[in-house]
Amino acid sequence: MPIISASSLQTQLARRITAFCGFSKGSGKTTALSWALQTARQAGPTALLTIGTHQAPAQSRSASSDSISNLPQLRVEPGDIVLTTLPLAKWSPASFEVLSLIPGRSSQGRLILGRAHRCGTVSLTGPEHFSSLRLAADLIWREKWAASVCLDGAANRMTQLSALPRLQFIYTITVNPENWKACFTRLKMLEELTGLSKTDAAADKAPADSSAVSISGPLTDSTAAALPDQIKTVIIDDFSKVFLNPEQWNRLCRSRAVKVRRSIRLLAVWLVLRDMRPDVIAEQLNALRIPILFNPFEINNPDIPV
Repeated sequence: MPIISASSLQTQLARRITAFCGFSKGSGKTTALSWALQTARQAGPTALLTIGTHQAPAQSRSASSDSISNLPQLRVEPGDIVLTTLPLAKWSPASFEVLSLIPGRSSQGRLILGRAHRCGTVSLTGPEHFSSLRLAADLIWREKWAASVCLDGAANRMTQLSALPRLQFIYTITVNPENWKACFTRLKMLEELTGLSKTDAAADKAPADSSAVSISGPLTDSTAAALPDQIKTVIIDDFSKVFLNPEQWNRLCRSRAVKVRRSIRLLAVWLVLRDMRPDVIAEQLNALRIPILFNPFEINNPDIPV
């Protein structure tokens, strides 16, 4: 299991789309995203996108100061590109220049791509549909408005990973002595999901025999249970379409193989420790084959147990 350093990720963020997914609320996603923004800016202006509004519907009916204060805030610097709304851009002290209107609306108003002219914080909100998110990302690359893109994802959801092509992601998780066993089980499943074999395109369109089935939608427990006994291989779009808990996933894998049409690269697992030391869980981590990054704001040298 490679314990990686924060410095090793710096060049891997530039000129790429990096999404941030959290195991649950409070997993460290916002901290990881803030760190990535600082790091990515070394290659030039950075774009910050999100999908949906990260707020309870009852709180997001207007762009009043009270509703805006309940939205997540991220700091931007001059030159950064942000997907937000006109009302939120006006409330931000970053003084945004509107570069483009994005089709669709959010609960906070009309969506825009804006360029920050001053340092300041801004509330994130995005489209409800992936098509608008793809359009915004395509505009950023085509017009060369930013050198890198960071995509803020919702807590405990990875469906946004299928929204954009050539995307990589960082998975954030906070562990403590009480939840460590469950977290390790989740990381083991993540390792298996990101390592799924990619299917041959021709074989996907025309399976060689009746033992393989291609699924276009999500792979749920009910879908898996309804598969005929002769099906030994299940083909899905990508691993984000797996809507199974670890127990259900292990049960499926005991009798069937799962393949994907598209692979999504896991850049790192951002691991936040609470009342735990790295050396205490080193043996379990060594059983994994996915890159682990200890929160660099807490551990200066992740290669040395503290």
